[in-house]
Amino acid sequence: MLENNIEVVEIESRLNDLEANGKTVLIMAQDKKIVGILALADTVKETSAGAISKFSRMGIDVYMVTGDNRVQLML
Repeated sequence: MLENNIEVVEIESRLNDLEANGKTVLIMAQDKKIVGILALADTVKETSAGAISKFSRMGIDVYMVTGDNRVQLML
């Protein structure tokens, strides 16, 4: 939004709330006006731990790569 000179001041509080709750926020704009906000979240599945264990037994190194930011990690 910064690169395109689109102000987010009107929705900044809402963005902060969503991000503080672990959401990844996408902002959609058209003609330099915000037209939508999309908040995404992912949850750990019940099968995740078993899959990681199986990979480890197979000699495969497993790493978690996330989009978490410092705000989320401090909660």
